[in-house]
Amino acid sequence: MAIQSVSTDYEFDATRCDSAVCGDVLIEQSAHQITVVVDRPMTQAELLATPEFAPFLANLKPYSLMTIEINEMTITAVSPDLIARLELLFREIGLDVKAQQAAIDAITGNVGTLAGLSTTEKTSLVAALNEVNARVATAEQATASLIDDATTDTDTTWSSTKIAQSIADGIAGLVDGAPDALNTLNELAAALNDAPDALQGVLDILAKVVRVDQVQTFSAAEKAQG
Repeated sequence: MAIQSVSTDYEFDATRCDSAVCGDVLIEQSAHQITVVVDRPMTQAELLATPEFAPFLANLKPYSLMTIEINEMTITAVSPDLIARLELLFREIGLDVKAQQAAIDAITGNVGTLAGLSTTEKTSLVAALNEVNARVATAEQATASLIDDATTDTDTTWSSTKIAQSIADGIAGLVDGAPDALNTLNELAAALNDAPDALQGVLDILAKVVRVDQVQTFSAAEKAQG
């Protein structure tokens, strides 16, 4: 027999009983650490196939893990139930990883590729953003030089404050102190519409004004008045 002794973490010496009793005792004590002393080198497969060791594997509790030391070499025996549970867990992990990868692929597809950037720099997104930032800074500097309140030219412009002040000054010059009731075009139109005879009288007076920039023709009555 290759196995000389078997002991557990409870310091139970298997050489004091036969293999059947040892197996029963180990199951009752729920031992998970087993020390095996052999009289010749043995592989894991050889040990697991040894009749003296069979009761330990046959009665390995569900979902349990047993560590075995063979002449200072440690191996692990796993129950079929635990293997099935681990396989299910790994399969679920695999499905979760696939789902996460699908989500990442979807995001990547929406973002697009670096080759689709309209910037000159296409090697990385950071480099492309830096290029855009540099262009914005250059544009801001160029825009700042175009605003000049002291100059009226075709390649410069006034600031919004200067433009607003110029418009206000123009309106003030047009109104030129007119009363509040007649300082808009709408108010002037309404006043003229309300007094058409007065407007016609003004037009008649203007028609009788003697002009000095061209030859005038007068009727006999007008000549008599002159």
